[in-house]
Amino acid sequence: MESSTFEFGAHNQGNQIGNNSGNIYFTNSSSQGNNTYDLRKLRELLPCVKNAIFNSNSIESPSFCHPKTRVQVLENIHRWIHGDNRHIFWLKGLAGSGKSTIARTIAQDCSNSQTGCESLWVATFFFSDKVRSADQLVTSIAHQLMTHPPFGEILGETLWRDSGALGILLPDQWMRMIWDPLSKMETKLLTLVIVIDALDECEEQEKLTQFLRRVEENSQAGQVRLRLLVTSRMTVLDYFTRQTSSCALQDIPVHEDIRIFLNNTLKKETVACDKQIDDLVRMSGGLFLWAETARRYITKGPKHTLMKRDRLEEILAGHKDSETIKALDSIYSTVLESPLRDSEKTIEKEKDLKKFRRKVEVCTSIKRLLGDIVVLFSPLSPKSLGGLISQSPNNIRATLQDYRAIIDVPEDDSRSLRMHHACFGEFLFDEQRSGSGKISFHVNSQQAHREMTTHCIRVMREMLRQNICGCASLCAPITEMKEENIASEINYACRHWTKHLRQSKSFTIESADVLSFLKAHFIHWLETMSVLRRISEVVRSIKYLHSFSHAEVTNLIFPIYVIDILKNDLGKCRTIRLST
Repeated sequence: MESSTFEFGAHNQGNQIGNNSGNIYFTNSSSQGNNTYDLRKLRELLPCVKNAIFNSNSIESPSFCHPKTRVQVLENIHRWIHGDNRHIFWLKGLAGSGKSTIARTIAQDCSNSQTGCESLWVATFFFSDKVRSADQLVTSIAHQLMTHPPFGEILGETLWRDSGALGILLPDQWMRMIWDPLSKMETKLLTLVIVIDALDECEEQEKLTQFLRRVEENSQAGQVRLRLLVTSRMTVLDYFTRQTSSCALQDIPVHEDIRIFLNNTLKKETVACDKQIDDLVRMSGGLFLWAETARRYITKGPKHTLMKRDRLEEILAGHKDSETIKALDSIYSTVLESPLRDSEKTIEKEKDLKKFRRKVEVCTSIKRLLGDIVVLFSPLSPKSLGGLISQSPNNIRATLQDYRAIIDVPEDDSRSLRMHHACFGEFLFDEQRSGSGKISFHVNSQQAHREMTTHCIRVMREMLRQNICGCASLCAPITEMKEENIASEINYACRHWTKHLRQSKSFTIESADVLSFLKAHFIHWLETMSVLRRISEVVRSIKYLHSFSHAEVTNLIFPIYVIDILKNDLGKCRTIRLST
């Protein structure tokens, strides 16, 4: 989009747009007679969760429907988009049934249809285990829609005149930042498709429900027809008060689609015959997630076809249960127990006791490492994770080598470690599911968060310091302090240590580690979070710590200006300038 400049009346004379802590603000920095702002810069500064957008380059290996699969449900949704039925479509299904893949495919189809045509717009927000807050839901949608000049120009003027729209409730944000600009557009009839995936992953269900019920009231703004596609697991929560178009994936036959998928992957590589494909389809229990995990386990790692066939036979021989959750658990257990089975073969053939013991040690250490990975609030590269938990990147890669079917393990440090499926964490946290096999892989969630809190505090204690960016002057303005100068493990620890503390439940503020860290490094933590433009997160963390600490402890740790922050409106907080 071309950079556009707009001029308004004298009431905003000389204002410039800036951003800090996820909020847009205005500072008087010019004495020129005209008021201008750059629309492209405004869009860049609008708070947006980039990895919640379906085609974001921060998402590694996004999944889309395999060709010639999910035809019925995709056609149903496309008919709904172009028809004049209810403006909300609710796609429901069990974990692993393919809801997110279908939603991403629909978004891609709608996006591709825009080429050379302005009749169909699309915006998306994908909740996940790493994106759980709804705070930037509306602004992220607005950020995407601003690529369309008619909408961008109107919203730009709205934000220029009233930046307070960013600090109001989500339903009101929707009206001010989305609905009103759409209503004011002078355009031919067009359809706006908004895709919101995985509603159940959002931690703020009440806030999300209020937003959805406001959207439920709006079906057409001027010449714009709204189509809202949402997905969630089967749930008792009622997000809407009126009847919506809906589809439950378990009501749509999927076994033939899974057969097509497996035929085009395993059979095409001459790994499986027709009967074996039939057995895999039956064992999948109708879960695409199971089929994809089985396919990845069989084909990723072994280079020779015979080794791939051995892995296929391993799955077919060991697991006959077709119940959906048990089917998914069986493939996870197969992958996790695989290194030990390989060790048993080794000791039988080679009598190599030392190698066998090493494999057993790997199986023990993988449980701790998996726990570290699944509790992360944002993904880290092997190098950054290693810095956080005191392990070498090569050791992390070696430990995870046999688990590529469930974890994406990058070869270098330019990419992050990622679980292929969010529900793998649920499997590990549920002792009845992950602790019932030959080896227990159960991860105690509270204990894992407690250990991660300790890791974060250790890293911050070792690496936080005054002037962490190494500026020439201690009085350097915040604009000269760059986030990239702060190591990823420090970035993560500073942002998320209180979240891990909260999830650990039993690890209290009176803990010697937490208390001594705050006494020694509270100011350094505050400075670093200011450089990261995350002061709003600091305020939430301080309120949490303040909520259950004793008054005398609070007064000892938190200076007067911090208590003042607690009393102020969170939305008014920008950066904190400290001087000693």
